[in-house]
Amino acid sequence: MQEIMYVKTIEKYEDLHNDTIGIENFFQKIIFGWKSFRHIPVIQQGKWNVCYFPVQKEMKQRTLDRFFGCLAKKLKSAYQLVLSKELLTQNATIYAEKYGMPLFRKNDIKKLLLLKALEKLDTIQPKLENRSVAVLCNEATPLNLEIICELATQYKALKIVSKTTADFRKLEDELYHQLGIAIQLSHSYQKSILHTNRIINLDFKTAELNEYHIDAHAVILNTSDPVEIKSKSFQGIVINDYEIQFSHELEQELFQKGIENDFTTLELYAGVVNWKQEEEYEIINDIKKKQIRIENFIGNHGTINIKEFKM
Repeated sequence: MQEIMYVKTIEKYEDLHNDTIGIENFFQKIIFGWKSFRHIPVIQQGKWNVCYFPVQKEMKQRTLDRFFGCLAKKLKSAYQLVLSKELLTQNATIYAEKYGMPLFRKNDIKKLLLLKALEKLDTIQPKLENRSVAVLCNEATPLNLEIICELATQYKALKIVSKTTADFRKLEDELYHQLGIAIQLSHSYQKSILHTNRIINLDFKTAELNEYHIDAHAVILNTSDPVEIKSKSFQGIVINDYEIQFSHELEQELFQKGIENDFTTLELYAGVVNWKQEEEYEIINDIKKKQIRIENFIGNHGTINIKEFKM
């Protein structure tokens, strides 16, 4: 998988501190005076690769177009781009996509942090002796399979709900014969998750999810694109995103680099992961060892109050 490149705006060349990124003052002036964007500063800020988009007075759409055209030639699709909050408000994704630049999607990092999210959920949600857990997954990708294996070791009688159940038969056999773990494969719209109180969605979209009869009080931990339950009888919780509490060391480094307010904590953590070299199970094991915890869960209407989980 490609490495991450963060793209943020900057208004004055004085804001690029020499002692932080090592650019000569003369070069800085060239950056902000050359409208052709021939020299775009791409700097390694510790663990984070950061690209700066100079803004003078106002951000014009034609300037964004020209910037991303030049950036595409410079990076040659070698990185996944993470756009700052300000750039997202200016519809900068349109221009990144126009020039074929891959944009970072939070789904993979949400999956990698899923076990941490479940740890958090276990501390705030009332414990149930008859906890039933289902995983919604159609694509048998290496990452999805690795996550299902991890979950199968934690939950008894884990249920996999999928339109492509045949793709998971091999995994079902391996878990049973090698580890003695039984999982259940299902694709019943009426019964699969009707009585399931914890649902982990790996790749279902909103339309597909709403085809199923869902437990009215289920907690849905979603690692796919944001989903919403349309049923009026649904009184459960949908977690579409989460905020991370970094270790003290990483937090200090972020503060020193001055990028902590431009991106979400989930996006910033993606820069710490070695996407290029590590296998999925190595990344998951590495995350288990690190002092990272989920601070808040995010739903369709913002941060979810902990009290909602105890109702």
